[in-house]
Amino acid sequence: MFLPSKTMLIISGFLVSQGYLNHIPLVIVTLLGSLTGFLTGYLIGVKIGKPFLERYGKFIHLTPERLEQTEKWFSKYGTAAILIAYFIPGVRHIVPYLSGIAKMHFRKVLLYAFTGAILWILTFSSIGRFFGNKWSMLDNIIGDYIFEILGIAAIIGVIVFLIRKNYKHNKKGDHLNEG
Repeated sequence: MFLPSKTMLIISGFLVSQGYLNHIPLVIVTLLGSLTGFLTGYLIGVKIGKPFLERYGKFIHLTPERLEQTEKWFSKYGTAAILIAYFIPGVRHIVPYLSGIAKMHFRKVLLYAFTGAILWILTFSSIGRFFGNKWSMLDNIIGDYIFEILGIAAIIGVIVFLIRKNYKHNKKGDHLNEG
């Protein structure tokens, strides 16, 4: 399915609140799926990750120096990255490979992947369960404040854009000053 997994977990939590699903089997099946995906990525990272990136990384601007920096960073902060990555779209999908490339110990990876997955599953399925019969209330709140919500989102988007633009501009300036 081409729906974000957080959305699917929230919908599944809603279905639990409506009596269509049971929460324990939902958590177990979702956990097994999450761990299967994570550990597959980890094993790919262990088996082919670093040689592949050393050979083809230049095509995505991943120099040997950047790869080494990433490995050092990941060996220092990898366990925290595994936990946090579940809550950051996109990052969740590359962290398993990085943990394999960094050759993190399998038991440690399994422990942190299990813990992160459980927290992630329970967080988003619980949101769906909590709002269960309150969806119409949530819809009313969003409907009443849609322009304010969109305005705040637009302001945040502009701020992020300006910060990134400024950062890139300053980074280019630093590069020019080095030579």
